[in-house]
Amino acid sequence: MVDLVSPNFDSEAKKLQNIAGQPRSQGQYSYYSLDPQVSCFLNFTIIEYAARNPELWIGWATSRVHGIEQPAFRILDKDVISYFRAYHEALRFK
Repeated sequence: MVDLVSPNFDSEAKKLQNIAGQPRSQGQYSYYSLDPQVSCFLNFTIIEYAARNPELWIGWATSRVHGIEQPAFRILDKDVISYFRAYHEALRFK
């Protein structure tokens, strides 16, 4: 998993990276901290599968402090998924 996180989530992302680096862990995790200058961005996850097409989950908002929760949407359109792959890449190097 390659995660993009806001600067206030850095400590949590570091913990996840340490857990993923443990010998018994089966996953890989890396993260990039977004530039604080980047304004609000949309939460999304692209899930890749070995035997079927990827899917994009998008649009949720959560806040532990304010109790905000809303639904997410599943998108299977290949063009939309390609757009969000490029968006992910662009945010990494912003």
